[in-house]
Amino acid sequence: MIENNNDIKVLDPKCAERLFFDNGKIAGDIRTFNSESKILSKPLLTNKEFYENTSEAVGRIFVRFIINNEAKWSRGTGFCVKRDTIITARHVLLLSLDPNPPDINRYDKIYIYFGCNASVDQEITLSNCADSIATAKPGFYELESLGREFDSIFKEKLFVKKIDNHSQLCSWPTENDIEVFKFKDKTYFHDHFILPMIPSIINNNSNQTINTHYVMGYPDAIELSDYTSEYPEEINGKEPMDIIIQYAQILNQFKIFEHKTMCISNKLLCLERNVLLHHCPTLRGTSGGILAEFDQKKKFIGIHLGGSQEIGNIAISVTHPLFCHIYQEYVLVDKDFENINRDSLKPYIDYIKKTLSQYNVK
Repeated sequence: MIENNNDIKVLDPKCAERLFFDNGKIAGDIRTFNSESKILSKPLLTNKEFYENTSEAVGRIFVRFIINNEAKWSRGTGFCVKRDTIITARHVLLLSLDPNPPDINRYDKIYIYFGCNASVDQEITLSNCADSIATAKPGFYELESLGREFDSIFKEKLFVKKIDNHSQLCSWPTENDIEVFKFKDKTYFHDHFILPMIPSIINNNSNQTINTHYVMGYPDAIELSDYTSEYPEEINGKEPMDIIIQYAQILNQFKIFEHKTMCISNKLLCLERNVLLHHCPTLRGTSGGILAEFDQKKKFIGIHLGGSQEIGNIAISVTHPLFCHIYQEYVLVDKDFENINRDSLKPYIDYIKKTLSQYNVK
């Protein structure tokens, strides 16, 4: 529990992602999946079939809002933790990115699409009419929320140290930044899901390690004019030509937007207060996607939330009591699922029991 709030800075709700880490250069690797969920770009990744199999559980989230009888849309990433259960970041559902949005920003509909090409107006048509729905190829499903009973249990915000001043803490603007859904069509079950695993940092008895890890999600398309307005922290103090060069790096690295993508880093990975700090080069749209370690098949260690210049990029770890509670209440409540996956889940189930007993949560 943080008792002294005097030195805590609340991050701007509009903070996006941290893309440039190494003196204005994108540090890491970007890999895009083709229409058959294959990674074709070179050099070839070792165990690439691990990531291809993992990708089948990850989808693009589309959220519809009705404002003045007109449809507005926001986008993010989500993934299946069970054949009928999907998790994403809560702030994906907030049109204004205001952590305490007015009723006007309450979403009307939410969908997930599991295809690799999730480009709007190519694969997916989002209607501007309030009385019609989004349409797409097969693989596009409406979701419904399972509620937020956990808000009454977990009150503490996410706190992260500033990169350049470890004595100052920053608080993530969206409280309990997780949302849980089921498919609205109760007859549909997605065949692909992924399981949580305890980050290797904990197994190594350390709060930091250098290993290869990645975020998987759907980067939003971005024009140069949008880049200057949506990523003000990245361009702060830069000359116009430097901004153009920076934007050209984005186009060169990502090559194509709105496709299922791996954002890979082999830099430092840290765990503080059950928040994972990572260097994966991400864009808007990847929030709600998975943070995972390399050479692991259908496993994840955290939910990617986003980032800022001040704190870098972060993910809420599967070790966080909030996630432990959610996984126990919404996933492990299915005893058939637990029994089928018991061998893979046993270390994590043991961790959940220990963690929630310490927090007096059952």
